[in-house]
Formats: sequence, C-alpha cells, structure tokens
Amino acid sequence: MPVQEYNVGGGVWRLKWHPNDATQLLVGAMYNGFHVLDVGEKVACSASFMDHTSIAYGADWCQSQKPDSEDMLVGTCSFYDHVVHVWRNPKT
Repeated sequence: MPVQEYNVGGGVWRLKWHPNDATQLLVGAMYNGFHVLDVGEKVACSASFMDHTSIAYGADWCQSQKPDSEDMLVGTCSFYDHVVHVWRNPKT
C-alpha cells in the first residue's frame, strides 16, 4: 500500500530526488512534461515544465549550485526530437 501518491497525468519515466532537499522530487511524466513535487505530509506540484514536444525522458538537478540559491537549475531531455532544455525551478 502506498504511503502517498500523486497523479502527474502521464506515464512516469524518470524520478530524481533533489541533491540537497529531500522534499523535492523531479518527475519525467512521458507525455505530460516534467514536474517538481513537494513531498511532505501531502504531495503537491510546485513547478511544471511543458515545453518538450516529445516524450519527457531524462531529468536531473544541477548539483554544483549553492543550496541557498533563489532557484535551482534543472536539465531535461525528450526522446524523439533529441532536445535538451535547461530551466530554473523556483524555490517555493
């Protein structure tokens, strides 16, 4: 039985925990973009990135940033169109 669940609206292909914040989970949701989930007592989506035009495939956090940065740099890629996007996830 799951402890918590959250529907991201697409098949989940990639999960990546934030390197410095255990409450932040980056999710690649195949046909529904990328989402950052806040995992606490409840799960909530704090940010989404929907600019990929193909399957949301790979994702990772930039691990060279200072933990107190105003926002976190995220890299994502899509499958069929071979595109990489680098974007900022604002801290909530």
